[in-house]
Amino acid sequence: MLVRTLYQPAKPTLLMSLHPAMATRIQRQEKVLEFRKRFFAHPFQAFVCITGPQGGVGLFLDVDQPEESDVATLIQRGMQVQQDDPAALRQYFGTAERGLALPIRTAATLSLVPRDQLRAKFPGFVAPRAYQFLDKPAKRPLLNDLLTSDVQSSWTRT
Repeated sequence: MLVRTLYQPAKPTLLMSLHPAMATRIQRQEKVLEFRKRFFAHPFQAFVCITGPQGGVGLFLDVDQPEESDVATLIQRGMQVQQDDPAALRQYFGTAERGLALPIRTAATLSLVPRDQLRAKFPGFVAPRAYQFLDKPAKRPLLNDLLTSDVQSSWTRT
């Protein structure tokens, strides 16, 4: 199955980055909330660039309406929903008073598209620090290419 079967053309499509450990937790359905200090505040779908030396695009996510709240509430939610380490979340948020919880509705593990391959095909490709919109005309060739990625496994929360 190709990721194109999960793609929703009317929904914003982002490219975002995650550390390998967080990507693995999502793949195992252990992580259903992704926390961010600032991020796109509407439902979206995203291709995920996994960071690190062996990185590349290896996940596709469908994210429901992000939940904005104070950091203390987000930390509580992370502890309750996915047994997050409160000290690690507190360190991540630093001095921020508010943040976002991105509820992952669907996650699909893709055949990894290595970063080097993406750079060769799309000069100037970089893993985003925050996110990039793939719906923009200049990014459309990259989006079309990623839509042909094979889905190895997936899960959906109801």
